[in-house]
This record gives sequence, C-alpha cells and structure tokens, in this order.
Amino acid sequence: MTTNKLCNFLQRLHLPLRGVVAPKYSTAVHQQNSLSNKIEFDPSLFKINKKICEPNLSLASLSINSHDFDLPTHRGWINNVIDSPIKKIYDITDPAKNDYSKEDKTTDKTIDLPTNNSSINIEKQAARMIVIRRRKMRRHKLKKLRKKMKFKWAKVKQRRELKKEKAFHAELLAQIHEAEKFDAKKYVQSKFDILDNVRIPSRWKGEILPESMIREFMQKEEEIKQRKLNIPRLKLD
Repeated sequence: MTTNKLCNFLQRLHLPLRGVVAPKYSTAVHQQNSLSNKIEFDPSLFKINKKICEPNLSLASLSINSHDFDLPTHRGWINNVIDSPIKKIYDITDPAKNDYSKEDKTTDKTIDLPTNNSSINIEKQAARMIVIRRRKMRRHKLKKLRKKMKFKWAKVKQRRELKKEKAFHAELLAQIHEAEKFDAKKYVQSKFDILDNVRIPSRWKGEILPESMIREFMQKEEEIKQRKLNIPRLKLD
C-alpha cells in the first residue's frame, strides 16, 4: 500500500523515472523481480533538479486503474473506497423512569365517635379489666416476694434438710446397737420352742371338754402310738 501511494504521488509531480520499470506496483511482482533480475538505478536521478525545488508544483489528476494496483476483486465488482472499520457510537440516554403514583396506601386507622343512638348497647368491660389487673398484681407481688425472700427461704430449706439428715443418722446408729446386742443362741432356741409347742384343741372328738382332760387323753393316745412303734422282739444272745 505504501509503494502504491508513493508511485501515485510521483506521477502527479511529473518526475522523470529512468532505469526503473514498474508496470504493476504490488508486493508479489516486486518480490519476483527482486529474485529474478536486479534493478539498476541511474546515478543521474540523485542529482538535484531545480524544477523539483520550485515552490509552485502542479498536480495533475490521473485516472487510477485497478489492474495497476492488483486490488482484490469479489465476483467481478471492486470496492472503490476501502475505509477502516468505524466503531458504532451508541447514544447514552437516561434510564427509563417509572412514574409511580405517589399515593398513601396505608389503611385508615381513625376511630369515629359513637353515635347517640339509644338502641346501641355498649357493654362496659370495667369489671373484667379489674379482674385482669388483680391477677397481674398478684403475679407481680409473688415475683417480688420470691426475689426478696430468696436467701431466707434457702436457709430454711437447708435447716430442714440438715434435720432430716440427723434423724436418718440416729436411726442408723440405733440399728447398729440392736445388731450388736443380737444373740444367735437365744434366737435359735426361741424357734425350737415354737416348733415344740403343742397346740391344745378346745374339743376332743366333738365334745367340749376342759383343757386338763384333753391333755390326759392326748398323753394316753401318744403312749399307745409309741407302743405300736416299739414292739418288743426276741434277741438271740
């Protein structure tokens, strides 16, 4: 692109170009020429030309051919103007403002005065309010009393527990002393006496008799029983 612009500018200045033949100013052709043939420059070109240094230079309009510059084509048509892409500038506008209706949506809490209609009976709840107040006062006083008597009641409770503990210890000591006085022989003899004790019935063979007569009959019966069990036997000495 830079070589094309330079050649176009030199053509408008009417400068004589000698020793340089450039039918097409493209990078591809320039590379081929540099590889195949060396370009020789005329030393006369480096001489100062007075006409070039003149202040009034005439510019001539030349027709530009697309084939001289090897511009890319797309399906036979050529873009005459190749501009750089321009960023689209968006307009910054204020955000949409929602116009809300400024209304007071709170409910009306005003209370109207009662009418003077005699048919409407307004119940008086003063008695009920007094009952509620008394109940609350009782709770308040009880709470206040508990807070005041907290330590005193704690002492009373502690003394009561100490008294119970002392009574329990005394009972344990009494049981220990009783256990130390225990005699095993007397206990066993008392049990044997209970077993040896004979119950004397109040009747003998359906007849009510005095206790002495019943004892005699029982002894005789016991003797007869022993005789039957102990029958004398002959023994061979």
